[in-house]
Amino acid sequence: MCAVILLTIIRIILRESFTLLTVAAGIAISALCMLFVNRFLPLPRMSDFSVLRLFLYPFYLIWQVYVAGICAI
Repeated sequence: MCAVILLTIIRIILRESFTLLTVAAGIAISALCMLFVNRFLPLPRMSDFSVLRLFLYPFYLIWQVYVAGICAI
């Protein structure tokens, strides 16, 4: 339920419109997306989630792209 609300809020922000139609469509589309994901992409719960690792990942990714560029020369 929380994901549906979050996705609806993101849709409202991207559409730059806060009308009844936008909210209703956002809820419907978000709910359908969540049903699809839960049915066809059964993902296990993350047990070792770390906010620090989430923050550091973009820097790690940039570093890996840099190293790959050097190795390709």
